[in-house]
Amino acid sequence: MHKVFKEQFTVNGHPVNPFGYVEKKLRIMKIIIPLFLVMFFSIFFFVGTFVSNVQKKAKKVCTEPVNAVVCDMARSTSSDSITYAPIYEFEYNGMTYKIKSNTYSSPMPLQVGDNVQIFVEPGNPDRIYSPHEKATTMVGRVFQIVGGIGMLIPLIIIIVTLARSGRKKTVSNHSNNMSDEYTDGVSTFEETSECVDEVSVYDETDGYQ
Repeated sequence: MHKVFKEQFTVNGHPVNPFGYVEKKLRIMKIIIPLFLVMFFSIFFFVGTFVSNVQKKAKKVCTEPVNAVVCDMARSTSSDSITYAPIYEFEYNGMTYKIKSNTYSSPMPLQVGDNVQIFVEPGNPDRIYSPHEKATTMVGRVFQIVGGIGMLIPLIIIIVTLARSGRKKTVSNHSNNMSDEYTDGVSTFEETSECVDEVSVYDETDGYQ
């Protein structure tokens, strides 16, 4: 059926595929949609990377250990859940500090009254790192994994689509070249046949004279 259509629709004697426009649009959509997915999942990946880097930097900077007690819990309420962040009380250079963790989680990783060891930045006790709070690290890793896989799959689809498109274009150009060669050969054969016919007529006429 497809071959019949290619023979029926011609421009300047060359066959034209009437579905070429639709096929081109489909190829474009096969690239645009995966690109959108790559951009979408890249947000997950970069957020996860940012969160992980913040934790790594805090761990690297906060090197001075101190003994702290969980004196209270900060509470955050959303539409479907309640999360908690521990508030640490500790002494540093003769002064008492109360620092709230930036990590909210549920269930509570610690309980009020727990004695734990945390790390503070030397000379800046307002910045702390608690190895007992692993929720932020886990969230960062999950976001990185989801974002990485979400970007990888659409990229593979884009590469495969472009490769197939290039292969189809090469085959199409080769077929057109073969068609042109065939047409030129037929035209040459017809011209040669006409010349032979003219010579034959001339010989027959000359014979009658």
